[in-house]
Amino acid sequence: VYALRRNKANDIFIGTEGTGINILNAATGQLEKLEIPDKSPPFKAVYNIYFTNNDSLLWVGTSGYGLIKINISREQGRYHVKGFRQYNSSDKNISLNNDVVYAITSDPEDNMLWFGTRGGGLNKEENDFHLIQYADEKLNNKTIHGILKDHEGKIWISTNQGLSSLNVKNNKIDNYTLNDGLQNDEFSDGAFFKDHRDFLYFGGVS
Repeated sequence: VYALRRNKANDIFIGTEGTGINILNAATGQLEKLEIPDKSPPFKAVYNIYFTNNDSLLWVGTSGYGLIKINISREQGRYHVKGFRQYNSSDKNISLNNDVVYAITSDPEDNMLWFGTRGGGLNKEENDFHLIQYADEKLNNKTIHGILKDHEGKIWISTNQGLSSLNVKNNKIDNYTLNDGLQNDEFSDGAFFKDHRDFLYFGGVS
């Protein structure tokens, strides 16, 4: 199990090394599988799950299968897939340059999607998935382990060489390393969390 995400109905969506998405139904306590249409390309190794559009859009970051967007609806306690799209580096119509997507978040108004890849850096999605990438000189490192937004709307990124903070209003990036008091410059996949007080937590190798 690599990813857990609870939606507004309190159902827990689960990403694993195996194929597809599992769901722990809050009402029944039973595990069920999200049924993906047969014509959709298969995917597995789900490392991140994120909801937008009032939980009707499910974004899935994978290790090796790119980014998956799934339109879902909840009817009588069960989920149905209404649309499916895979974004990967083989699609020359977008600028996704890495198929390992470990972290996903959105801006405070859910108008823009941010995601981090292993080796491809930080990306933002605009205009029906025309991707804009942040160049090497803006970030400490291009391997992204976690992304969280704070109460001011800043985007915080954990990498292999410290933490970065992006002010989305002016695109200014501040970088923090071991010299600034971090536990270590290297952080860990999936180890990021925002609590009810708006405190951000990032787990690292130390």
